[in-house]
Amino acid sequence: MKVFIVHKDIYDAGNPYIYTLKESIEKNHPDITFAWGEDIFWSEKILEYDIIHFHWPAAFLDCDAHHHSLEDFSVQLKKIKDHGNKIVSTCHDLCPHYTQGASFADAITMVYKYSNAIFHLGEYSQHLFMETFPQSNHYILPHHIYDEVYTIRPTYEVARKKLGLSPSKKYILCMGAFRAQEERDVILYLSKKLKHKDVEFIAPAFAGVRTSLKKEFPFVSKSYFHYLYYRYVRRIHLTGKTWVPISDEDLPYYYAACDMAFVQRLKILNSGNAVMPLLFNKPVCGPDIGNVGSFLKEYGGYVFNVEDIANLPQIIEKILLSPNPQKKLAIHAKVYEQLSTNVIAQKQYDYYCQILQN
Repeated sequence: MKVFIVHKDIYDAGNPYIYTLKESIEKNHPDITFAWGEDIFWSEKILEYDIIHFHWPAAFLDCDAHHHSLEDFSVQLKKIKDHGNKIVSTCHDLCPHYTQGASFADAITMVYKYSNAIFHLGEYSQHLFMETFPQSNHYILPHHIYDEVYTIRPTYEVARKKLGLSPSKKYILCMGAFRAQEERDVILYLSKKLKHKDVEFIAPAFAGVRTSLKKEFPFVSKSYFHYLYYRYVRRIHLTGKTWVPISDEDLPYYYAACDMAFVQRLKILNSGNAVMPLLFNKPVCGPDIGNVGSFLKEYGGYVFNVEDIANLPQIIEKILLSPNPQKKLAIHAKVYEQLSTNVIAQKQYDYYCQILQN
């Protein structure tokens, strides 16, 4: 079985989603080979692959070094389909997030229309797409935990010492990019409304700002002023970077140091940031929308209404003040049993086999 993953570089995708499943499948099934990259996709070589698997088609075109158009993309999809190759897509998004890849937004719908099969991370999008794209087979493929990437588990004390955090404060971790100002506004709102002043936020990618004076001393740049305001007035710990703000090596320390995780999305279908806290046995709160709300409810998380964030501070305070060790242990066991990389990779392989048989 030959599978082509439509992505420029699966090891530089912003998260480990694609390559972790690919490596797990390869490890257990030597009959399958994978390839990816721009050149193969746009050449006749693409027709040599049994399955062409799409993930983020708008981003793929947006980063295309050869500047292919949507029309070029449509022609290539039709060629693949007419040749009899199987087109598979993972439904990460219904449309691009805000302005991200917006110029190629139609590529997402285009791929779904051509797909023989679509993998869904939850039942919300599955039910929606069964009506919208009835020509495709629709499979549930939950978001896996990155248990084969993040294997170390620092202690609470070691993690806080490494990150320079207070041993006596409460920390809320907000991982992932902040894709629009409204997501920052949620954190700024909470920093004002939470009653306990010993609560601080760890939001590595909160804003792209200068975190030191460097050569600007004695003049304080506007960017550095913003950093000081966020850090000391609004109690937000940030790295100043927006793209890969922390390394894979440091990530476990951030989860070990926090008291809970918060998913700051107001418009979202899926989110790996709702899954990751469960790997580290941390309570997580996220929006009750898309596939995220139902996922959090199933795995013991907490949800908030994106149309009524006035109640959010009370939800957060309840989580911080009422830890339940027994509940956390039970959820942790369920997560490993149902969402490990090996379990989800096997599902994906089985689906591949079904798709080729059909």
